[in-house]
Amino acid sequence: MEVKYSEKSLMGYAGQFRVLSELLLRGILANTTIIDNGFDIFTNNGKKIQVRSRKKHEKESATIRIIKDREYD
Repeated sequence: MEVKYSEKSLMGYAGQFRVLSELLLRGILANTTIIDNGFDIFTNNGKKIQVRSRKKHEKESATIRIIKDREYD
């Protein structure tokens, strides 16, 4: 069975992995969440990060923005 993903979903995953890879390159251990808890990435230094990614127009490059960065509750 073939699973189809929307372009919006794929852009969201691309943004998460872009931020995740940058954190790892900077020596911060981080991982993505499987369940939607209001954040996308958690780090070993106690941060929860929510990432928003979008592409306004077909010819534009993607915009990735971190909108939440807070301590664990």
